[in-house]
Amino acid sequence: MTIQTNQFQVLSDVPADFQFLGRIPAGNRRLPLALGKQLMLGAVGTAQAYVGLAAVGDSITQENRTDKAGWLHLLCALSGQRYRWRGEFAVGGKRAEEVEVEQIPQILAMDPLPKAVVLACGSNNYYSPAAVDTGINAIVRMCATLRAVGILPILWTIPPRNDLPDSVLNIHRWNARIQALRGLYGYPLLDAYGALTDPATGLIRAAYTYDGTHPTKLGCAQIAQHALDSDMFVGVPADGVPWLAQSNTDSQNLVRNGLFMTDTNNDGLGEYMERVGGMPASAVTSLVAADVGRWQQVAWGTGAAANGQLSTNLLNISPGRVFEFTARIRWDLPAAQVAGMFTSMMSINWVNASWAQTGFEFLAAPPATATGEMTVCVRATTPPNTANGNLMFLSANGSKTPTAPAIAAISQLTVRDITALV
Repeated sequence: MTIQTNQFQVLSDVPADFQFLGRIPAGNRRLPLALGKQLMLGAVGTAQAYVGLAAVGDSITQENRTDKAGWLHLLCALSGQRYRWRGEFAVGGKRAEEVEVEQIPQILAMDPLPKAVVLACGSNNYYSPAAVDTGINAIVRMCATLRAVGILPILWTIPPRNDLPDSVLNIHRWNARIQALRGLYGYPLLDAYGALTDPATGLIRAAYTYDGTHPTKLGCAQIAQHALDSDMFVGVPADGVPWLAQSNTDSQNLVRNGLFMTDTNNDGLGEYMERVGGMPASAVTSLVAADVGRWQQVAWGTGAAANGQLSTNLLNISPGRVFEFTARIRWDLPAAQVAGMFTSMMSINWVNASWAQTGFEFLAAPPATATGEMTVCVRATTPPNTANGNLMFLSANGSKTPTAPAIAAISQLTVRDITALV
């Protein structure tokens, strides 16, 4: 069997079954298809000079990013951060030619440059064949601009607009042109149309959109997972895994007992961890063996609403510092209660010396699927007057009563001060 190593070659010789690549030593986590093949085919570019994935585009990419539930954040998290998140520069309402002028310069100003950029635009070029042609010409120019500085462009098909039936022909025209560009240049493709569309109706599936155009959190998760499972995403260069704690005595980890190795009162709750937010007695905490250290697990039972969260404090924090938060999170939830059960899976509440709030940031999105695992890798800067941090995770909001045990867990919780490196 011949494996072609050039990313621009047809991948028909690559076998569909990659079970022998299905496990990675560090985590017993199944590799996405595209990433598994990428590890065989080899990354492109200079690994030391280019880092991660970025995206430009319109409101489809802008949606849900505040709480880290946008499709790019989820794609990176679900890949185990082997595709590292570098930023979304998307602005709602922008046509492709406006993206070229307004957002590509922001990409070119990044230091270091990203390895690849998703050109997630076109949904606002739907109104005429001429607008489609103008937008595709802008896509061609953006590809050339990115390649000139060593960045790999990733093409994007636009999903249907259920609210605008007259847009169908021009959306098909756009996507056909994008597929032709992929065939001509061999660039990877993120097929948002294929991810969200019901083949029987040609419309976005109802669960994936809240207004017929923009994705729900489940829709964003579907875009992310569809990309990771797709041969069309092969060729996107991967990053190394993020820095996760390997020792419970790591002096550079601001989280005390970040591997959850100690539990002196045997309550199933790691030392320095607290149950807060009205977590019911029916929620059972436990420590479960992990690849490194233990999983800090919570199982909400069927007798009460899933409510409350776990928390630990970060002490003696200075304002203006840059911190990197990393962790592994997994979940196994009743399918009927997934949507809306959690506010977030990880967040940070910055506080002053009197423990009054100075800022807040989401770090990991709520799960959009019944089962799964993600790796968090997010940077945050402490706001003025900050002295401490209250790190919260597995935050259930009390809106759902599980019909079966709802289980979520976190491991290798790591917070490092990286100010000197950025």
